[in-house]
Amino acid sequence: MMITIINFSFGNDGAIFRESPNGGKISTPIVIGPARDGMTLNYGPNTPMLHSSSSSSSSSSSGINLNMGQGSTSTTNSRVHPEDLEAEIAFRYAVQRINRDRNILPNTTLIYEIQYVAKDDSFHAAKKACQLINHGAIAIFGPNDDRIGVHVQSVCDALDIPNLDSRMHNLNIGKEFSINLHPGAYAIAQSLRVLISYLNWTQIAVIYEDDINLIGLQELVKLPLSKNVQFVYRKTSPNNFRDTLIDLRDRGIYTMIVDTRPESLPSFFTAILQVQMNENRYHYHFTTFDLEIYNLEDFMYNDVNITTYRLVDYGNPLVRNMIKEIDKYHPMVAKQLLHRGQLIKASSAIMYDSVYAFARGLHQFHKNPSNQKQSPLPPLSSSSSSSSSTSQQMLSSGASSSSSSSSFETRFMSNPPYYYDTFPIPVNGIDYNSLISPIFGFGIFGNNGNNNNNNGQLSNYGSNFGWNSLNTYASCTNETPWMHGLSLYNYIDSLAFQGLTGKISFKEGNRANMRMDLLKLRNYRLERVGEWYHSESLLNITNQEAFNQYKMKNVSLRVTVVLMDPYIRRIRNYSGSGSMLNLGGETGALPLSSSANGIYGETHEKDSSARYEGFCIDLLNLIAKQLHFDYEIYEVEDGRFGAQDDITGEWRGLVRELMDKRADLAIAPLTISFARENVIDFTKPFMNLGIGILFKMPTSTPTRLFSFMSPLAVDIWLYVVAAYVLVSATLFIVARFSPYEWTNPHPCIQDLDIKENQFNLADSFWFTVVTLMKQGCDMNPKSISTRIIGAIWWFFTLILISSYTANLAAFLTVERITTPIESVEDLAHQAKIKYGTLKDGSTMSFFRDSKFPIYQKMWDFMNQNTETFVSTYEQGRERVLRGDYAFLMESTMIDYMVQRDCNLVQIGGLLDSKGYGIATPMGSQWKDKLSLEILELQEKGEIQMLYDKWWKSPGLTCIRDELKNKDGKASPLGLDNIGGVFVVLLFGLAIALMAAFYEFMSGKRQRSDAGSIVAYSDANSSQVGIY
Repeated sequence: MMITIINFSFGNDGAIFRESPNGGKISTPIVIGPARDGMTLNYGPNTPMLHSSSSSSSSSSSGINLNMGQGSTSTTNSRVHPEDLEAEIAFRYAVQRINRDRNILPNTTLIYEIQYVAKDDSFHAAKKACQLINHGAIAIFGPNDDRIGVHVQSVCDALDIPNLDSRMHNLNIGKEFSINLHPGAYAIAQSLRVLISYLNWTQIAVIYEDDINLIGLQELVKLPLSKNVQFVYRKTSPNNFRDTLIDLRDRGIYTMIVDTRPESLPSFFTAILQVQMNENRYHYHFTTFDLEIYNLEDFMYNDVNITTYRLVDYGNPLVRNMIKEIDKYHPMVAKQLLHRGQLIKASSAIMYDSVYAFARGLHQFHKNPSNQKQSPLPPLSSSSSSSSSTSQQMLSSGASSSSSSSSFETRFMSNPPYYYDTFPIPVNGIDYNSLISPIFGFGIFGNNGNNNNNNGQLSNYGSNFGWNSLNTYASCTNETPWMHGLSLYNYIDSLAFQGLTGKISFKEGNRANMRMDLLKLRNYRLERVGEWYHSESLLNITNQEAFNQYKMKNVSLRVTVVLMDPYIRRIRNYSGSGSMLNLGGETGALPLSSSANGIYGETHEKDSSARYEGFCIDLLNLIAKQLHFDYEIYEVEDGRFGAQDDITGEWRGLVRELMDKRADLAIAPLTISFARENVIDFTKPFMNLGIGILFKMPTSTPTRLFSFMSPLAVDIWLYVVAAYVLVSATLFIVARFSPYEWTNPHPCIQDLDIKENQFNLADSFWFTVVTLMKQGCDMNPKSISTRIIGAIWWFFTLILISSYTANLAAFLTVERITTPIESVEDLAHQAKIKYGTLKDGSTMSFFRDSKFPIYQKMWDFMNQNTETFVSTYEQGRERVLRGDYAFLMESTMIDYMVQRDCNLVQIGGLLDSKGYGIATPMGSQWKDKLSLEILELQEKGEIQMLYDKWWKSPGLTCIRDELKNKDGKASPLGLDNIGGVFVVLLFGLAIALMAAFYEFMSGKRQRSDAGSIVAYSDANSSQVGIY
């Protein structure tokens, strides 16, 4: 549809005037036409109107018959898209308001022409645009169809004719003379990007009908997003909406951007209900700006998430006043332009603002003195008789042959031109590609010639009143551009004013600095919850509660788990009435199997009666009780927590379930890590922990018979023996050299020359051994030198015996346990004891991603020896018990195992610090609620009570030997502790007896050899013998 604007001079009474032959001014209704394609443009004073000619001969060969009569049905209307019809009504209403309001164009009346062209007929679209320009059009509006719009735009660019557009430009091509009030594809993509980032969407389905719209949506993919976002595109049609939704549901995609035709939205709503995809896990964002006009009652009583952007700000006084005016003074316009009593479509509002943008730009153009000669037009010079006859001719052509001028005016005033009383709404099944699209054109007319031919062209409209067109000299034939086209375009491009769609300004012909409202279905209606600003690409959420607080009552959540004692385990023959449902299949991850001493829960085969218990189940019950939601549990198929494949980059286990949104929650001993946080969300941690080393409890050192020697090392004992020999020999030598050690053996005989030294070799060794044992000796050093040796030896023996005695108590009373490794450094620097982690777990990721040299060395070892990785904690525990294997795992599980198995022990401290959290899909609405509840449970101490219940239950914990004696008394020493002392005693006695026997035999042999008689005395008698 093309529109032509004509400038007329007005008298003081506001009517269009022309000069009479005697120079007076006369006022008359103006009827300009017949228009092209059988349309007649009818104008009274300041009031443009459109009527069809009643004469059959006035219809054009195109078959378009626009009938404005009340109660009539027009062929043209039935072929024009409803949205285009509403835009046309808004256009006519805007022209009518501008013509009545002399504040914008005080000396100008806008007159337009409308041309229709098929939506797939680009040839005739360009041809009709050329016809309008050849006839004097100075601006063209539309069309709203991309396929023919680009061709009309090319014609306008070539001839410097401003083209005011109200469609979204999807193609990145140059549009030098385009003025577009519709948000561009890049701007819409920016608004979607910030929304996706705010909601943390990672997997998004884009549902569209037309390929041309996909070009605009593809701008979204080009924009940087904070996280790895995956887009899935689905082209569909109303007949396939259900299949498309089912396919996306099976793929686990729950967030969708819907870009369908407006007339297809009711069918899409129906498809959502039919496939029951109206739960809280689904989020639909509709790209239409008119979602408010549709009936969403079926979605108001569930928790489905529906959002959209709105271009028309109904809080704007300008919008409210216009709606009130239409509703009060123009009920027929309100009937067909307003929806639900107070809503106007964005396309209609954009068209309305486009007319005002042109009018304001034209006003600025007229204010420039250099353009005054182009407008307004001078008075006419034709005679009144000619004018009168022409006027009567046109009046008769606009009515039936029997109608008078007065009857025509009656019908004219009772049937305003800016509404249709029959407004056809297409139904499913119509081929919208066969519809026609309106093109609006504007032109300027003046007194510059004598063209009296009335052939329906713009150049001949003024000739009906004796006027002629003021030609722009723009021509498609001669490829002559309009000399003032660029100037008018620049005036429009520099505008800044407030319209129905908010603040309107342009940058290089494109809409700039716009603002859109973010709406969300909430509290049984679409509520404004945020604002998006184009200039900063900023999304300001004005109602955080709309996204942070949700109704969880009577909601059933799917919870995925991995079996792990004591967090989650199966129990058989559950007789309760809880809401835990076992929906999964058999998995490879089973609870810890029963051990020999029966401290682990028994493994059960999964069946329909299986239920669950454990720390996580108790925690989930507490949270569900507080937040009033139900849940159903199923086990993840591969039994894994979730790690990213090094080659494919795909996630597995619980993480994959949440990414695909097959589950709402994952509760398990799932570690919060950086890699997982990039693809899923976590609540606040409900348990803090770190990585530790699980190792087999080392066996005690066997008690030795000579354990009394243990306080001193073997080399110390050797050094003591060497010191004993060295000191004894030194004492002997020094005593020999010292004159003070030589004494008279018979002090009573003073003149005796015989001297005797008490420190012979045997006595020197005896002295040192006696003092070593802290015993008395009948020999004492006399000289200074020997006394120094004795004093130093006594000091040595004092420290040695004291240290030995102190250490002996510890060695004899405490059982010594030898551990081959004491820390992670010991583990990394040896190769005998192998070590590993749980496969595809967070501990494995910790070593793989660590930059610490020791951890890198350990990862290289584990990566080269893949058999060190285990699939379950139970496998790791069994390998540890077999010996020569250390299992790196979370400290909480180490604590659980160590307390139930006395053969296990934790080695060293923690390698890191982290936490377990409840996992949700990225952008889940439940995360914040769950986090708040976890914090509350921690403050009340209820989580600690659950920990004590499952970790420290009486009767299930291991009682270690060092805890058996709780009275604080020392353990008595047994024969195995000090038996070696008795051995030494017996050995010494045996040596003494052997020495006595040797001495006896040696003395007897000497007596027999000498034959002498020796006297001897018995200590118990007085007999004296000679031998």
